[in-house]
Amino acid sequence: MSQLKSKQTDIDTKDYLNDEEQFKTIKKDIHDVEFIKAPDYQSNNIIDFQTYKNKYERRTRYLNDPFLKRANVRLGWPLEMKVEWERCRDDVIYFIKTYMRIVHVDHGLVLFNMWDFQEDMIKQMQDNRFFIAKCPRQVGKSIVTAGFILHYILFNQEKSVAILANKQTTAMEILDRVKKAFRYLPDFLQQGVEVWNKGDIALENGCKVSSHATSSDSVRGFSYSMVFIDEVAFIPQNEWKEFWKSTYPTISSGKKTKLILVSTPNGMNHYYYLWKAAEEKRSNFKGFIITWQQVPGRDEKWKLETIANTSAEDFAQEHECKFLGSSGTLIKGYKLADLKFENPVEEIDKMILMTLPEKNHSYVFSVDPAQGRGQDYSVINVTDVTNFPWKQVAIYHSNTISPLILPTIIMKWAQYYNNAHVIIELNDIGMLVAKELYMDLEYENVIEFGKNEFGIRMNKRVKAQGCSTLKDLIEKDKLLIYNKETIDELNVFIETGLSWEAENGFNDDIVMSLVLFSYLTTLDIFEDYTTNKKRVKDDVFGEDINKILDDETPDILYDDGHDIPDILDAEDAIYGFMVVDLN
Repeated sequence: MSQLKSKQTDIDTKDYLNDEEQFKTIKKDIHDVEFIKAPDYQSNNIIDFQTYKNKYERRTRYLNDPFLKRANVRLGWPLEMKVEWERCRDDVIYFIKTYMRIVHVDHGLVLFNMWDFQEDMIKQMQDNRFFIAKCPRQVGKSIVTAGFILHYILFNQEKSVAILANKQTTAMEILDRVKKAFRYLPDFLQQGVEVWNKGDIALENGCKVSSHATSSDSVRGFSYSMVFIDEVAFIPQNEWKEFWKSTYPTISSGKKTKLILVSTPNGMNHYYYLWKAAEEKRSNFKGFIITWQQVPGRDEKWKLETIANTSAEDFAQEHECKFLGSSGTLIKGYKLADLKFENPVEEIDKMILMTLPEKNHSYVFSVDPAQGRGQDYSVINVTDVTNFPWKQVAIYHSNTISPLILPTIIMKWAQYYNNAHVIIELNDIGMLVAKELYMDLEYENVIEFGKNEFGIRMNKRVKAQGCSTLKDLIEKDKLLIYNKETIDELNVFIETGLSWEAENGFNDDIVMSLVLFSYLTTLDIFEDYTTNKKRVKDDVFGEDINKILDDETPDILYDDGHDIPDILDAEDAIYGFMVVDLN
């Protein structure tokens, strides 16, 4: 026992408890829970191959570890052993339920008696090259995947598996579960060990498993047969793009390679789009969902207790697996969930075209310029304002374009979109861009707000009014957004004190171009740039205004001893009074 205690903080902990000590931990509270007691293992009876482990013969052990068989140890293979081995190879569910041991928090070492949904998860991972699972908290998703990886490396040849997670320690923890289950296997199922480290293992059949934190170079240059990524939604969004760019080719290059993604939702980020693509069958991923109700012991009482100890929002995201926007987003979460991006018609030099220009349509370019030094982005947002609902039809998005070149790009595409009108944010470098476009390039359709004011300066009042209007336009389906990057930014555009901006680590340049456009729509001059001559207030809030006017006014009872007709007559009803006869 002293050996065990001295190593408890090590991720590579070796379990030196003997059978008797292990089973003592299992027998505790046996009446409280249903589980399958692990049958004898590590037996000394070589005839009983299903439990036999030659742990006392050092020559057969890897680095004198009694639980691990070294490479090139030869066993006799009676027919019964061969049949059992083949059954385990061909039936992953049978193998896991019969031979995979896990350490139960209350009952010690027990067989992994999977729930039905866990068996279904294993089958789907086995049958699909590309697999994505949406799982609540604490449903055993990591141990299920560990069981699948264990089977994969035991019954294949020359396969490499990468376990990745948002943190190195998380990936190593999953690998440790694979290693722990491997250690308890009888000798006839173990492959001989050649490498056994904290971060990787290698077996005599050529199979390897390694653990990594997700980064752009974590698997670059390696050839993996299977990549498992845990807690995909918790990989920082600004790191995911580069990571995915380097990881996906590793898998897609093969014909039998596998990619397994498992996570609980964490807002509407890259994992949300991967899941939606699988759900809508727009990708090769097979979607698999687990609900909290499938877990034995979780009922409405448990739900209410969990919400009381956390919050309804936490429960919705972590147990009901709902994709919620960041807390305090400008656009309500339900609406963000409804926004769906569309694949562009074409992309030319960073101009993403969702819809090509149409004859007799009116377009407005809202421009948010930047320095072009690899930090903030220069954005050109193109909106079709011909009729309601207005539609986002194109967007330019670059953090490297020089502000000296940006005016030429604006003019080129503005002419393409029927000589669109252009509104420019004048803060910082914006004045230079506006003057270059209007004066030097002589593009006349630049919206002017006074002498030499070819745009709008973004101040607190303009931003507040623009944000408020943008919220109303999107939530009331008066402005339709189709671009993925725009939706990404809306999901992290949150309230910070008395203003709105992106969460730390994210950009909001696209959203700010929409804020600029939204502010423009509140001004009287906007009627000059659209074929719809009604005021935005009338179009956006027309139904609300009519409802207010149509609501019945309350009855007024007036009695001071006089007859009511002498005080109020029927004509007073036009002022909203209801005449009531008290006689």
